[in-house]
Order: sequence, then structure tokens, then C-alpha cells
Amino acid sequence: MRYPPATAVVLAALMTIVSGCGGDAAPLPYQLAPNLEQVFESEGVDGTVVIQEFGSDEPPLVYNVDRSRLGLPPAETFRPLATLILLEHGTMHSLDEERAWDHTGPYVQDWDRAHSLRTGASADAEWLYVQTVAETGLSPFEVWINRVEYGNRNVRGGSGSFWMDGTLLTTTLQQATFMEVVFSERHPFEHYAALDTKDTFLAEFGDGWTMRYVLGLVPGPRTADKIGWLVGVVDSDDGSWAVAMNTDLHWDQTIDPDKRLRLTTALLDEAGIIGG
Repeated sequence: MRYPPATAVVLAALMTIVSGCGGDAAPLPYQLAPNLEQVFESEGVDGTVVIQEFGSDEPPLVYNVDRSRLGLPPAETFRPLATLILLEHGTMHSLDEERAWDHTGPYVQDWDRAHSLRTGASADAEWLYVQTVAETGLSPFEVWINRVEYGNRNVRGGSGSFWMDGTLLTTTLQQATFMEVVFSERHPFEHYAALDTKDTFLAEFGDGWTMRYVLGLVPGPRTADKIGWLVGVVDSDDGSWAVAMNTDLHWDQTIDPDKRLRLTTALLDEAGIIGG
């Protein structure tokens, strides 16, 4: 991994882990970044981050290795893969084809209208993915998830929201790997389906860099027990990096929607990927 000269990253000796939560993945080396702990501490939370340079033979940079290996529901961060499968299978023929809500599930005002994959992503319309996955059936999802080796590859035995209920699990290391696969065009999907899917990502811009990302919230027994995901890709003049981060979100009365983005950009800055 080519880090800019100004980076403060402390790289420890290479170690080996097993990244797959299914137990059959090949060992994956990593580089430790203990200095990134201060970023999480500044927000008063625990978390992990994986940063992997595209096309590099160097192993990924990892903070909090044990947590990076923990299998968690991908939650909303599964939507890019779901979008790819829905487009590839033909359930949805474009990002702008609409579906009407059948009003199953909780009522959210912004959900109560027709949504497309484009507007559904921005409005966080979970029902759209539940309905279109049910329309497609589990078998196509099973086939494609196995082809891209996503998480523990399990879609059966839970509720209709297998990406939320703990049926499908993925690790932070696997999330970073999948981002690199999608954005470096090393995937089995049709080219234009992949281009369209990238249009559903959020974007953050800085001096000489762009980060495209998706957010997710892993449900907990109480509102304050959620885990927050941010996964995406950073492009700069120095290269491209996949990034995957998850953190505890200990909310009291006020939800902080910017914490995941603030943490991730601070981590990338501390790692020397963005910033001066």
C-alpha cells in the first residue's frame, strides 16, 4: 500500500487472520494501525476500520483486528449488491423503474409513495428492497452472493430481510474486499448495471479526493444499541482505496447522522489517505 509521506500510520509486523465468517476463507495478511484508536476515542466509541489500496500487493491496513473479523448483518450496506442482482436478474430494468409500496411494515412518511432504486436509496425506503427481493426469490440472490463470495453467503432461514436479521453476515474485511471488487470492475455483473449501482452511492468531496459510500445501521435490542456501518471507496490523485468502518452508536435522545462520516474521514486523514 503506497501511503503518502506525511502519514502517521504505524505499521506493525504482518500477521495472518482468517477473514471469512463462513470459516473456509483463505488466510489474509494485514497491517496494524494502532494510532487510529485515538480517532475512535475522540468520539467516545469503539470501532474498527479496514483500508485497502486498489491493485496493491500490500495487505490492508486494519485497526481493531478482532472486531474486523466479527460477522455482522450488512444492513443497508447490502443495497449495492441487491441493486446489482435486481438489475442483472431483470426484476428492475433500470434505476428509475418504480414500485408502489404495499404498506407492509412500519409507516414512514417519505416511504409512502412510488419509489425507484435511485429514489429508494436516497429516501432509505427499506420496503422497496424487501418487496423486490421477494419478487425475485431467494435462489437468484443465493447464486450471485455465492459468485461474489459475499459474507457467510447465507440467505435462508430468517425473515424476508435476510440482510438485517442476522441470516446474512459479513465482516469489515469482507466489506472492503467487496468494495474493491465492484469499483475495480473485477465482478461478474454486467458493466452498465455496475455503473448504475455506483450512482446510488452517497458522495463526499475534499481537497483532491472523493469518497463514494453507503451507510448502514445494524439493529439492536434498543435504539441505543445499534452498530453503524460506512463502506465505500476513496479516489485521489495518489490512488484508490476501499474503506470499511463500523462503530458502536450509543445514542441517547439525539441521533447523530454524521458520526459515521465524521469518523471515517478522520480515520482516512490520520492514515494519510486524505488531507494535507
